[in-house]
Amino acid sequence: MKTVRKATTKQSEAGTLPGWLRLRYARDMDEAGASIDRQAAAEGRPVGLIADRRIKAMLSEAGDRSPSEGTKVAYRRDYALMLAGRTTPSEKATTFQHYNRLRSAWRFCEGELIAALRLEAERARKAGDHEQMMKTTRLAFARAVIYERMFLDADRPTWGEKAKAIRATGKIIHSKSKRGAGRRAPSPDELLVALGNQRRRAGRVDVLAAALAVFGCRPAEFKTGVLLSVDGKGVAATIRGAKVDETRGQPSRWLVVDPTKTGASGLAVDILREEATSGRAVVKANDADLRALRRALAAIQPGLSPYAYRHARASDAKAAGDASSVAAWLGHRSDKTQKQYGHRQSGRGTVKIRAAHASQPVRTVKRLPIVRRESSLAVAARALNTPLPQLRTTPKPRWRR
Repeated sequence: MKTVRKATTKQSEAGTLPGWLRLRYARDMDEAGASIDRQAAAEGRPVGLIADRRIKAMLSEAGDRSPSEGTKVAYRRDYALMLAGRTTPSEKATTFQHYNRLRSAWRFCEGELIAALRLEAERARKAGDHEQMMKTTRLAFARAVIYERMFLDADRPTWGEKAKAIRATGKIIHSKSKRGAGRRAPSPDELLVALGNQRRRAGRVDVLAAALAVFGCRPAEFKTGVLLSVDGKGVAATIRGAKVDETRGQPSRWLVVDPTKTGASGLAVDILREEATSGRAVVKANDADLRALRRALAAIQPGLSPYAYRHARASDAKAAGDASSVAAWLGHRSDKTQKQYGHRQSGRGTVKIRAAHASQPVRTVKRLPIVRRESSLAVAARALNTPLPQLRTTPKPRWRR
């Protein structure tokens, strides 16, 4: 009994609702509490049972979220910063994508905490500790009510409302889109020149930046090392995938590029070829190296980041090859994932992509062909807000005399 009480007390303390959040949603919690009191009286059941039923329904509606371990760490960091700053996702966010990330972080962390509180309440019930069971259930219920109000209710706050309010003040919303930054990213050669002009810059980022800009690797893939080799007039990279499990990601991939004219990627490819033949063929980076690289990129252009170059090279890959080749280039197991990266129209041929091979076959997602007549009718129907007419599948019979 003492062990159970000690564990549940610790969990309850961790789940204590911050005062600023309780004050902000006091009315919603009072209305929800009165509602379950009425329901418990009508059904003749304990209030705790009705509250637990609502918590379970909320968790079911929220759905099961299973991000990667790295994403969980990022979510918990964002969540802790919001709590420390006493702000919610809609209050802290500055752009739509920023809001999406903060909302996902809050939803995951709160859902995780509510589920843990509910589990601890169940353990206290089985141990016969009614007082601790009710205390933990009340904590879980309060958080569940706030969760519903923030993310599940029909009139929950949305980014559109905040964006409209910001526009009304005349302020400009600056996008933090990595895809947009990829369209504006300097070429690999321009990047190297800009790095050379920076004062007090860490010299160790030059080769790392060249490899990143040419191949568009994930930053985490440099931690295990990217192996360079000379391939004709170009340079090849053997990369061990960073986001790999039983169903997603490529364990390894082999990419080959050829140099383009000076000013695009000729200089960067030459530097990488020199590294490949000088006994320093493995480009490897630790966390300090990656932080130095991010600072250097941000100083060159606002919004410029390692993932901006991943989007830029994805655009070049889409302009140069089919969906399977693009998936192999990006290290994806399915050719569907690439839709989140770059645009074919944004490909500028900055890097001449010659080959991309992956260690696992790429799954092809079937796509139905677009029939022009059906597409035109659908557009017209949406414009007129009318039902889509039934298409005739057989030729119209001729009248017989």
